[in-house]
Amino acid sequence: MRSFQKVRVMAKDDKTVGGVTSTKGTRGVKGTEAVSEVERVKKTEEVGRVGKVGAAGKRRPTRTMSSAEREELFRIINEEADKMFADSPIPPEEREAVKNAVKMAVDAGLIPEDESD
Repeated sequence: MRSFQKVRVMAKDDKTVGGVTSTKGTRGVKGTEAVSEVERVKKTEEVGRVGKVGAAGKRRPTRTMSSAEREELFRIINEEADKMFADSPIPPEEREAVKNAVKMAVDAGLIPEDESD
């Protein structure tokens, strides 16, 4: 069993430490559990068709996103993914699969409702 000590600072000067006024015991760790193994990231497959998604289909954009804005959004997605995966042990091809999945989700949200039927 370990203990920690409460230390009182003397008032006459901030650099002077007084004596130990009391100690309290700590409890040990009862046990730990094993961490389960993480499955590998699987490559996404090609999407044949994207349809509207339930209530999300009722949402209307305030304006249509231009091609240049879409490309800028995808640039930001790539930049943020690179930051997120910087120290990750995930292989580059699997990182790319995750980025592409996010881009597909964004593209699906940009399709007007009348084109998704």
